Amino acid sequence: MSGSCAAERQMSERNDDHDQQVDELLCLSSVLSETEFQQVSPCSGKLIVHPICDPPMSVYPLSPEHAALLQDLHNSITISDGADTTIRHSKVLEYSKFLSRRLPDHSRSDVNSLPPVEVKFWFPEDYPSRSPPSFHISCSWLGKDMESRVIKHLVSLWKRNGGLAVLYDAFEDLKNIFQNRDLFPLGNILIAADHQSELESLKELRGNVVQVYDARNFVEDLRSCDSQRADAVFVNEYHQCPICCSNRPGSDFMKLCKCRHHCCRNCLRDEALVHISGGSIRSIRCLECSDEILPQDVQLLISSEDFEKYQSLQLNNALDTMGDIVYCPRPGCGQPVIKEPDSDVAMCTCGYSFCIRCKGSSHGVAPCQWNHTKIAELEGRLVLTDKDYVKQKLMQMITDARSEMWIENNAKHCPRCWAKVEKSGGCNHMSCQVCEGHFCWLCMSMLDKKDPYRHYNDPRSPCNQQLFERGEQEDDDVVDFVLEEGDEFNQAVEAVAGQLEGRPERWFDNEDMNLQARMILEGRVQLENQEPQN
Repeated sequence: MSGSCAAERQMSERNDDHDQQVDELLCLSSVLSETEFQQVSPCSGKLIVHPICDPPMSVYPLSPEHAALLQDLHNSITISDGADTTIRHSKVLEYSKFLSRRLPDHSRSDVNSLPPVEVKFWFPEDYPSRSPPSFHISCSWLGKDMESRVIKHLVSLWKRNGGLAVLYDAFEDLKNIFQNRDLFPLGNILIAADHQSELESLKELRGNVVQVYDARNFVEDLRSCDSQRADAVFVNEYHQCPICCSNRPGSDFMKLCKCRHHCCRNCLRDEALVHISGGSIRSIRCLECSDEILPQDVQLLISSEDFEKYQSLQLNNALDTMGDIVYCPRPGCGQPVIKEPDSDVAMCTCGYSFCIRCKGSSHGVAPCQWNHTKIAELEGRLVLTDKDYVKQKLMQMITDARSEMWIENNAKHCPRCWAKVEKSGGCNHMSCQVCEGHFCWLCMSMLDKKDPYRHYNDPRSPCNQQLFERGEQEDDDVVDFVLEEGDEFNQAVEAVAGQLEGRPERWFDNEDMNLQARMILEGRVQLENQEPQN
């Protein structure tokens, strides 16, 4: 009779345990999110803890040149696993100060969250009445010694609860442990580089104070997890756009890869398209820190057609900074060609061999005659011809030649990217449109972007008090028309200027206007000479 009662009690306890297990799993699935709890089977599951570092935790990767530093570290900190808690905490503080004092600051990375700690559990048949759950911890940064200590702590938690369900309390306790520096004295994480000798030299530092890791995979995993966690939190919150000042959910924003500043996608897209249409892609920058927005960010903002234009502008900007690049003058080609340093002849992939000075076909061994004499010859041909299309072609050739000669004689190379820069007026503080570098027009030295005018106020500078001084080859700030003697010539110039109104797509300098005025006058002289003959 007593045996039957014992069996019934045992069966009743098992049923109660099973019911409590089912209720506990239902409670966990309703209270915790999918990123915090996952049920694997009717009697097993996984608790996931996302440790938050407040204040941020510093990660120091150590490289081979820190060999002497590692030896100092080895001699300075020796702690056994059985050290007193007070001593251990003081040593952690001493270790943190040691790192911040001895390691270079640029090698440090601050992280706000660590990779998740996964605690897998299994229910025995007599849980929770007689046996605790079985636990296994999976974590990329938690040492084996610390894992065993955490598992012992979870088992002791079940014992203190007197045979009751313990998983939710265990989850809250784990969050408290990993986020409380007093309960979990990890201190700063020390990461050794992928050099086995360094790992061996740090073996005695393992234990209660510091974990030593191989950095080949750990550093990137740590940074990637911290970034993903921050992005997940960011998406679920509302933020204000610094451009349109509207409050939007994080899903409408974009975090820039380089500086991690954020802005709503619509504003960033509009900014990118404006600069792409204007050809000033280097001005696509973060509004908060002025860092250049990386191409991978731009690609996520705009269409594939616009991104092709962006890439084409990138290529053109890169080619413009190369002093050995010319463009094929053959109609329909226009491909960039690398010129030889000691030759005036370039060969395009289309097969056209041309002179880099006059853009005509190669002269062979004869020197190029593209100079003032050649321009004068073209001007003579321009006066004699009566065909409009020939005049238009000759005018274009003369204009291009004069522009090239002016650039060669007056423009200078940017000292940063070597692109040609023209100074049309104003002060000697120059800004390159290609690389956006700041430099002095007089001495061609780079200037501080934040305070470029300090160069002109420094008594030690060769350009002191010469912000508006003119260089040897600089023209006047305001270029007036150079009118020759005679009212008739002036009237001709005015007539040419009137004809050019409404044609902003073409730029004419005063020499071109003078040339056209001469054509008008010569035409009048010819007409006057022909009238008496009639």
